[in-house]
Amino acid sequence: MLDEELKERGYNTANAVSHIVQLANSKFRSGFPRGQFGELLLFNFMQHFFKAPALLRKMPLTTNPAVERHGADAIHLGLVDMTPVIYLGEAKTYTSKYQFANALEAALSSIVKAHADLLSELDLYVYDEFIEEPLRAIAKNIKRNKLDFQVQLVSVISYTETVKIGGPDSAATLAALEKTVKKHIGTIKKELFETHSEYLLARMHFFFLPFWDLESLLEDFEP
Repeated sequence: MLDEELKERGYNTANAVSHIVQLANSKFRSGFPRGQFGELLLFNFMQHFFKAPALLRKMPLTTNPAVERHGADAIHLGLVDMTPVIYLGEAKTYTSKYQFANALEAALSSIVKAHADLLSELDLYVYDEFIEEPLRAIAKNIKRNKLDFQVQLVSVISYTETVKIGGPDSAATLAALEKTVKKHIGTIKKELFETHSEYLLARMHFFFLPFWDLESLLEDFEP
């Protein structure tokens, strides 16, 4: 993309970079930090852990700033044993305290519904200028339902933690944090998952991100 902009702007690096930065900024809406905060976490997690960049997004980010999107945030494309895999990703952000169980239940229900609605909602997904040309053909075929890919479900859940975490060093702090999250997970009733098929459960991935004073963090978040 930079090469294209350099050519378009007489190989003026400053102008080319400035245009791309403005284009990136145009994808964000002021006053709606929660959804965009979670979405950025999701996209970074998908690329880091699954090497799966976002290929299709649920509607342009600038469409009707008065309305937040519902359903899966994006379709990501990755490889598992050299086989293409579609990752259906969602980001959920909960600022209320003592909501871990409710957050998981809502995220589980939402990602299952996103999977069920995927084929009927393919027309709602779009790709933009940041998608490289070789991937655009794949994106078009996915939208036309012409590719038979395995689908994995990913949910990134950001929540407000009430337990104070600390330690003499980073390793101790991380250990305490992991223990706290596992304790929360241990309180979830297994009946929550029994209504869903083993096929779906085997393809689900959950990331739990505890935050302290999440509301203040979101207020300061301005892409």
